[in-house]
Amino acid sequence: WLCKENEFIAAWMQARHARVVATERDGATVRWTIRRPEPAPLGADVPLFVQFGSRPAALRCDGAAVPVSDDGQAALPHAADRRLPARIAHIPTPDDPDTFGESAKFPGLRARLDVDPETGRVTLRLRNDSLQLMRRIRVAVRVPLAFADTPDGAVSAFFEEHAHPLLPEETLVVKGTWTRPHRDAWHGEGPMLFDAEIDFEYDGVPKLFDAERDVEHGIAGRLHVTRSLFVPHTPEPSTLRDTARIAMALPAILWTPEKLANLSRPGATLDGLRLFPVDAPACAPNAFDFRLSAPEPAALAAAVPVEARRGRLNVLVAEFTATGREATLERRGYGDLFLNGELREPGRETRIPTRPGVNRVAIALPLDFWCQHGSLAVFEDGQSVQVAWRRVGE
Repeated sequence: WLCKENEFIAAWMQARHARVVATERDGATVRWTIRRPEPAPLGADVPLFVQFGSRPAALRCDGAAVPVSDDGQAALPHAADRRLPARIAHIPTPDDPDTFGESAKFPGLRARLDVDPETGRVTLRLRNDSLQLMRRIRVAVRVPLAFADTPDGAVSAFFEEHAHPLLPEETLVVKGTWTRPHRDAWHGEGPMLFDAEIDFEYDGVPKLFDAERDVEHGIAGRLHVTRSLFVPHTPEPSTLRDTARIAMALPAILWTPEKLANLSRPGATLDGLRLFPVDAPACAPNAFDFRLSAPEPAALAAAVPVEARRGRLNVLVAEFTATGREATLERRGYGDLFLNGELREPGRETRIPTRPGVNRVAIALPLDFWCQHGSLAVFEDGQSVQVAWRRVGE
């Protein structure tokens, strides 16, 4: 099966969340009741793939026969009335507060999403300026992680269904309010995307027709009405981005693993290193970019001949304070990572021993490496407490 990206995600999410909720036996027949996600929220009409321990003599799903391969695999189709929207469109909210956005896919439907990031108030306005009825309207509003109200960081969502149709020249108004528990730089800066997903049946779009059942079914359309806000970066002394430093184009023949390990020891001298701030507009609070765009470090990198760049290293140095208990280190990106004098090979959520007080990290990457981006986060007490980063050498 050669799938598209959204089909792969739909298949994975369906397999991840499908559950057998009941099992019944009657002689040689077994009946399983399965609860699984619907195609509309998955974004693709992908069947649920199942594997039997031994090939059944016959298989039926919702009353219809389903083929089974010789090795006991089968694909369970979705019910006929659980289909994807026939058309999906996006309406970004215009900057003018009195203007509604619209899409050519649904002539006459206009919408806007207004957001107050301080109070968490979200207002969706959907206006029907067509001559058609909108039926079975279902609205789901999703907000950024700064408004997540659960300990595991799940994105808050608001759902509302409307049984009455939206008549021509009428406006539907949906309001919701979220608290904002996260105001730190890790959650509260950069682009914030708010999304109102509207599923509906629209007389202006042909409905799907099932000839076997002689019925019209399915959700005819979906609108994503979005509002994007940008919160500018303000320096935060406890973030990696604002405290880490990078040394550019160091000779790899001199900066051996032993010397890099020594560099990562807390208190080791930094004399002789030209260190530059890691801060860049594209970097998240826990991210770094080895390709600094400031004139001086960029000139240092550019001065190295192309054929010699593999023999030069960019080295990031960062420090954080910890209580000395084991911590959880999350790392994305490439390069050799040294912590407190040792070479580490951390995987995702690797538990590492830290020392009380100052800990130092050094990451080295060849100057010519194709991916010069990375991120690093260290937590204590599981995932609940982020360590405080400090300026190198202070």
